[in-house]
Amino acid sequence: MFAEAMQSEETLTDLNQQSEKYAFPEILFYAFFTVHWIIYLWDLYLSIRQYRTQRSCTETPEGLGEILNDEQFQKARLYKLDKARFSFFTSTVDQLAITVILLLNMIPKMWAFSGTICTKMGTDGEITQSVVFSFTTFIISTVFNFPFSVYSTFVIEERHGFNKQTMKLFICDELKKIAIMTVLALPVIAVLIAIIKVGGSMFFIYVIIFLTIVSFLLLTIYPEYIAPLFNKYTPLPEGELRTRLEQLAGKVEYPLKKIFVVDGSKRSGHSNAYLYGFWKNKRIVLYDTLLADDCLPKDESADDANAEKNNADEKPVLKQMGMNIDEVVAVLGHELGHWKLWHNVMNIIWAEFNMVVQFGLFALLYKKTELYMAFGFYDDYPIIIGLIIIFDFVLAPLNVVLGVIHTYVSRQLEFAADDFSAKLGYAKLLQSGLIKLSQDNLAFPVNDWLYSCWHFSHPPVPERLAALRKYD
Repeated sequence: MFAEAMQSEETLTDLNQQSEKYAFPEILFYAFFTVHWIIYLWDLYLSIRQYRTQRSCTETPEGLGEILNDEQFQKARLYKLDKARFSFFTSTVDQLAITVILLLNMIPKMWAFSGTICTKMGTDGEITQSVVFSFTTFIISTVFNFPFSVYSTFVIEERHGFNKQTMKLFICDELKKIAIMTVLALPVIAVLIAIIKVGGSMFFIYVIIFLTIVSFLLLTIYPEYIAPLFNKYTPLPEGELRTRLEQLAGKVEYPLKKIFVVDGSKRSGHSNAYLYGFWKNKRIVLYDTLLADDCLPKDESADDANAEKNNADEKPVLKQMGMNIDEVVAVLGHELGHWKLWHNVMNIIWAEFNMVVQFGLFALLYKKTELYMAFGFYDDYPIIIGLIIIFDFVLAPLNVVLGVIHTYVSRQLEFAADDFSAKLGYAKLLQSGLIKLSQDNLAFPVNDWLYSCWHFSHPPVPERLAALRKYD
């Protein structure tokens, strides 16, 4: 009897120990799960505020008539409300999908499935399995998001006159993205995991160095080799626009080598302009949708071909003005302001700071088995899973805080770049350029103040115009 009692007591002790072993990871799981939902609900609250503000504004407010006339205002409002409703739907579906994945322990099941694939391929090892896991989850995510992307492009964007691409081109783009992921991202993941495995206690320093090198390489090869897979980059022809841009670059000592026009109109009616390049090899890129008809030399045969194509497609097309030469120069004055004021360097420093903080914390946490157990990994603790758990869940509140800080700083840098262009004498032209940009992109000028502060890395156009008026 005594022996049986002792055995029963040992059994109870073992059960209590097992219960305690799994209790803390379960608490961790529900803590992360709750925080994830809180972040989603906060973002949903902000989006509802924004939606209500824009839905209730049915007439052009006083003082905004210079940005959009009544017809443009209504078009921009309907476009924004359409996008907001779709965003509500997609964000809710995404959150519910993540909830199902977590509650049904889908992450460990996907990891096991990746291991099965590796076994059938005759390969094993954590790095190989991590690459297979990453590729498999990427394909699943791409397939899951594909219907939403199709609806966004071929229903919402097309309804409001922005979509210019065909379904064939759209699918080709998706296949190219998968190919780029396979060629570039998967090797980076493999090397990253290898560094963490063999890097010792200071591995995070090697990781930061490696990712910094990769970032600079991507910044170098993307515009030269990857971007041309999606768009055609044509040197800006000789003419007044090119001469004026070269003169502006010389004035601010920007080492300009080339100016390109990209056929953004092949896919969308939205417009943009940007700078890229390192050291003495700088380039300017202008979207053709940014430019008014008189900015480039006339190509009548191309115009006739485009007219025939548009008639054949019979898609709703938003009538866009584009900017004249003076306004394009003013907008490029803003972009050059970012370079001259070292904003690009500041962004690089900020990115490095983020990496140091995040990988420093990862180094402290990634060997905590309780984190893996919280997500269903009781016997195996893969590094790729640690990266997902820590970056997506453990550090989620920190990422929100860092994101808000970056948004605030980014807005100040935009104001500073506007000031730079204004001090070059382009205040009035930059104002008219921003107004045309708003009109051509149907940018709705009425926003909820809290949503704007939280999400907008660029100040709304009314705020930028108000800041520029001090130069009038």
